[in-house]
Amino acid sequence: MRRFFSKEKSRKEKKADFYILYTIVFAAISLVIYGCFYFNGKSLVWSHDGVPQHINALAYYGKYLRNVLKTLELTIRYRCLCGICTLVMALISLQHCIIM
Repeated sequence: MRRFFSKEKSRKEKKADFYILYTIVFAAISLVIYGCFYFNGKSLVWSHDGVPQHINALAYYGKYLRNVLKTLELTIRYRCLCGICTLVMALISLQHCIIM
């Protein structure tokens, strides 16, 4: 313990001691806080907490991806009639739509 409070240390040793002490204190505080929940049979997150939020987000994301793929397919079909250069333009415009 005397080594932690010695004044004859280099800067690197002082940093290492700080991180070790910080880690020990963090572990102790974490064990006390999370131990209270664990020993009482409780959890920090309710089992159904994120279901409504994630279902709505996934439904929106699925609809968005289907729309992007449909637009890409229609754009490629239409532009292929005009040639290869228009296919490149379609991909560039699709990239612009995804970024926005």
